[in-house]
Parts: sequence; structure tokens; C-alpha cells
Amino acid sequence: MSFTELPPVNDECVNAIGLTLGTEITADNTGATDSGVTSTCDSGGIRDLWYSFVAPASEEIIITCSAANYSLFNDCGGTSALSCNTSDITTGLTSGNTYYVRVTDDGTNFAPGSFTLKVEDKSLSTTEFDVASFTYFPNPVKNTLTLNAQKTIENVTMYNMLGQEILRATPNTTDSELDMSNLQYGAYFVKVTIANTTKTIRVIKQ
Repeated sequence: MSFTELPPVNDECVNAIGLTLGTEITADNTGATDSGVTSTCDSGGIRDLWYSFVAPASEEIIITCSAANYSLFNDCGGTSALSCNTSDITTGLTSGNTYYVRVTDDGTNFAPGSFTLKVEDKSLSTTEFDVASFTYFPNPVKNTLTLNAQKTIENVTMYNMLGQEILRATPNTTDSELDMSNLQYGAYFVKVTIANTTKTIRVIKQ
């Protein structure tokens, strides 16, 4: 007898699981299916799970997620995402409104398995990235992007504007160089993890 694996309960946006701000969850996308949403962050055709939260009074949040791809929406319609693969501060939300986080499989780097997700009220966050201890240059960049920090840079992941991962490194040093010489001109997101805290920067390739 064979069994068909059922998708997670939050496989569709209408069944999004509510998040408690400031509380990290661990989830698993095994059995997830494509909800059919094609957004500015990706081209669709990928497995996804959905989560929701109510925007705080500060109207500013920080998203931290270990998955390869994730994006923020103001409704279940998709198409125009508010942000893509960014754990940096997201501002301009409307206090009291419900927003949706879509965690996705890019088909290559996020096979079925577990991930962590946390949405925080910026005004209450205790894990905000220490900007003063981290620098990156040049920006715009022609060939090599240099990252410097006072603490060890644990992980670096680069994404294009479609939310596709194009580079991953684990420097485990206080400085790192990313070769961008073969990349096409345009904007890229670089997710940097230092002391278990993540920040996403936006760089321009000339």
C-alpha cells in the first residue's frame, strides 16, 4: 500500500499560519506545492508556504529567515511583493493590517526540509544587525565586493532581483571578497550573517 504525502496546512495563502511577533518558529516545507503565485520576487513554479502577522504600531518590522527565498506581501494576490529575501528593516507598513510572508523553494537550494522564520517589531528588536561593525565597498561594484566586520562573517548569500540564489559562501573570517565580475549589470541582494544576526544589503553591479 502506498501513501500520498499531504501538503502542510499553510500550503495556500488563505490558510496562512499566524506568527507572534518576536517569536522564532521552525517549520518544514516537505510536501508543499506551488500556490500559483508569480511575483516580482520569482517566476513561480516553486513550492511555497504562507505565514501572516499583524503590523505593529511602529509600522516597522525585521524578517529573519534561513530559507533560500522568502518575500513579503500585503495580501494573498501576490504579483507585487513589498520586499524580497531581505531581513533588513521593512518600513511603511500600516499598523493593525495583516501582512503575509511567503517562504519558497527555488528548486535548487531549498530542497524539502526545515527552516526558521521570525518577524520582529523593530522598536522591540534585540537582534538588530550592528551596522557600525560592518562595512562593504565599493558600491557600485565592477569586479569585487569587499565585506569587513569586527566579528566573524559566518554566511554570505547573494540573490538577483528575481530572488534566485546565485552565490553562497561561508567565510568564517572578519573579511570576505565576493567575485561579481561575471555577473550581469544590475541590482543584487547580499544577505550577510554575523554572530547569528542577519542583514541584507543592496549592491549595484556596473
